[in-house]
Amino acid sequence: MTAQRTRLSVPLLDRLVPRYRDMKPYEPVAPPERLQAESDAGEEGIVRLNANENPYGPPPRVRALIESFDAANIYPDPDHASLRACLAEYTGFAAERIVAGSGSDELIALLARLFVGSEDTIVAATPTFGMYAVETDLAGARFVGVPRSQDDFSIDLPALVDAARTASIVFFSTPNNPTGNSVTEEEIRAVAETEVLTIVDEAYAEFSGKSLMHLVDEYPNVIFLRTFSKWAGLAGLRVGYGIFPAELAAILMTVKPPYNVNTLAQVAAIAAIEDLETAMATVNLIVKERAVLLDGLRSLPSVQVFPSDANFLLVRFLEHSAKELHASLLKRGIALRHFNTPELRDCIRISVGRPRDHERLLEAMREEMEAEK
Repeated sequence: MTAQRTRLSVPLLDRLVPRYRDMKPYEPVAPPERLQAESDAGEEGIVRLNANENPYGPPPRVRALIESFDAANIYPDPDHASLRACLAEYTGFAAERIVAGSGSDELIALLARLFVGSEDTIVAATPTFGMYAVETDLAGARFVGVPRSQDDFSIDLPALVDAARTASIVFFSTPNNPTGNSVTEEEIRAVAETEVLTIVDEAYAEFSGKSLMHLVDEYPNVIFLRTFSKWAGLAGLRVGYGIFPAELAAILMTVKPPYNVNTLAQVAAIAAIEDLETAMATVNLIVKERAVLLDGLRSLPSVQVFPSDANFLLVRFLEHSAKELHASLLKRGIALRHFNTPELRDCIRISVGRPRDHERLLEAMREEMEAEK
């Protein structure tokens, strides 16, 4: 006998906070099995160059730890004490100034929750990492994108500083995702001088060989975020961290979910730092391959390849449809990243992979571009 379904006087979806009903979601990349199903790659498999992942994976010490991990039944340390102590040694900042998150995404969300209300504004130079706008929407605030130059995606600093004067938060991504260029110290200082909360997202800093993290000691309104997803190859474990004023770090430790960074992620991040020499050797290999890929892409007809300090390259197609090329390559098992936005409609972002990935990519691109003529 089937139970009769109760009818609610006010349906659940009618009770939603209105801004969530039609919110535009962040567009994540598809998992490998879905990419395989959507392609004709066959035994060749998928070349996954769409998510800025480390193609070589984590260091050997981390792999060994994952294989032997046997504490899945134990709740993680809510204070991340060992991880924060390790990060203090790695970064040179006191542990009480460090907070870990389930990826740096979680820290972005927490900061938006703490500092942004429905009448507030979050600002960033666009195009940039899409989660800044998503978290603005979740907070019910207004996102203001200050357009970058279409010639080289440099920041319009006077316009950004002007927008910062009435903002609650300004985000910098450096190197910037998806354009690959880095923010200058002058640009961060100019925004920080307005006294706005200035959040510098250095997710790709290890590939650039430089950091501006020392600015947190000069400006109490400047915060830096980092992640283990890229350089350490831990994207699937979700672990990031930030450097904060100590009093703000204490508040974040109070408002974050109690077990936000899982046990395996914590010990894997520690192991990555302990195996730093091996991890950075992989980073250096990716940087070398970035230069080789840059030359290969620039050999293609009618393209503009932007220099990058990250583990990806942005390519603008001057005579071909980036959207159609992206779809054609996906059909052949080569996954890249296309952004259907006005600033990037003619561009594709390509993660740096292994040499054999690049050979297959470049051969397929030449064939598809020739066929499109």
